[in-house]
Amino acid sequence: MTELVSSSSSTPMMATARFVASDATIELSAAALEAMALRLPSTGDPVDGLVARVRLRMGQAVDALQVAALLEADGLNDRAARVEYGYADVFMLSEEVFHRLGGSVPRWRSLRMENPEPGRWLRDLSHGLLYLLPSALFPAVLAVVAPHPFILALIVAGLLGWVWAGGSTWLAYQWLNIHDAKGAGRVLIWASFAGVVFAAGVGIGIAAATNGGPTAALLVPAVMTYQMAATVLLFYRRELWVTALMVPSAGAGVTYVVLGQPALRWALGTITACVSLAFILALVEAARAGRRSEGTRATGVLRGRSGTILAVIAYNAATAVFLLHAQMPYLLTHLDVVVAGAPLIVAMGVVEWRARRFNERSRWLLTQVRYPREFTRRIWLMVAGNATVCSAAVALLEIPLLLALWRFDKITPAGVAMAAAQVALAGAYFLAFLLAGHHRYGWLSVALGAAIVVHVGVGYLVSRQFSVATVWLPRLSAYTDMALFFGSAVLLQVLLLVALAPILGQARRYR
Repeated sequence: MTELVSSSSSTPMMATARFVASDATIELSAAALEAMALRLPSTGDPVDGLVARVRLRMGQAVDALQVAALLEADGLNDRAARVEYGYADVFMLSEEVFHRLGGSVPRWRSLRMENPEPGRWLRDLSHGLLYLLPSALFPAVLAVVAPHPFILALIVAGLLGWVWAGGSTWLAYQWLNIHDAKGAGRVLIWASFAGVVFAAGVGIGIAAATNGGPTAALLVPAVMTYQMAATVLLFYRRELWVTALMVPSAGAGVTYVVLGQPALRWALGTITACVSLAFILALVEAARAGRRSEGTRATGVLRGRSGTILAVIAYNAATAVFLLHAQMPYLLTHLDVVVAGAPLIVAMGVVEWRARRFNERSRWLLTQVRYPREFTRRIWLMVAGNATVCSAAVALLEIPLLLALWRFDKITPAGVAMAAAQVALAGAYFLAFLLAGHHRYGWLSVALGAAIVVHVGVGYLVSRQFSVATVWLPRLSAYTDMALFFGSAVLLQVLLLVALAPILGQARRYR
């Protein structure tokens, strides 16, 4: 009797279960859908199985780019497209899949690209001039520091300030990206104080090692103070504040160059006051920006990201070393080599502007094309066009500068080679910005390190072979050194293009 009751009660339960399982509205997992697709009748063409799987996953695809994004997200790469399906790459395979899915849904296309910040390009361009302004302060500082301690302190301060500012900015953006403006402000405030204190310790060490006196010890923290002040103010888009504070300092430096010793004390006082005020305003702005925010405090932002932090630091250090190792040996000996680096600093605003616009236009481009192959072709054309614009901007600034040096009989072949290297570097830095946007900091560090090693290594071999001399390598001439530096800049471009090639045309990275 018990068995009869149990059997009769289970019958409607099993019927109900079968009904629920066959209900068209039930949610199926991705794994179940793929299993269903694999059980469909085989046609002998592996692409048909892929089409069935894609149809079950997304239904009617909007365009081939959507198919490509799904295939790439599932781990299907170009090699698999060639080996398993017989197509050259994922994009060509996705075009075929889209065609077999029907491929008749019209794609909405915007008539023009909206610029979210029409005046942003002016701020971007101004950054280059802001980067150049501190160079006007060096003659007045050099007047109270012996040449060799000054060069060493300047190299260390430039390297340390560059790396510290780059790392601090990256950290602040991690909080800002999750809408914790207060956390970003705290990061910048603590990083600024810690940077100045650490730089002071380094400056004392340099002064003790070189007997450069207290002024040499003050130079390193002073450079760090300006670097962090400018970094924080630019982070909050206060370019006008930086300009208003640095123009008087630069003017004081130029006045000293013109009038000489009588203007030295006034120049140093003006520089100290302006840099100190900029640092104070930067701290105040970071604190105010946090109070104005309405977001909640975030926790665990950096958990599990120690490798990324180290890669960012390595990238910034490699960038600074790449520039400094070629230019600093000639600060006191070759004016044209040093001056030839100024146009690249000014044009860095152009590089930042074109890199930002590239990111905006690449997302807009997704609405203008239908096939992945067309997107890939146009994105590479955009890269070539923007890199050319960056290099052309430096070239246009180099030409009048070289003519002026020639007019005053200050030009040498080494200066011309350095100018050519700066033109190549402008395009390389644009590519580096793109690669950094894809978070490939490891590749950036490797490419920069390889370019440095090639420059120094080949220079060493040439110096031994031909017995010529320079500062770094006592047997290498300045012209040969700068020609090799130009070659390393071109090599850097090639390495960055190789790193970009596998990822630049992947549509999913721009959605």
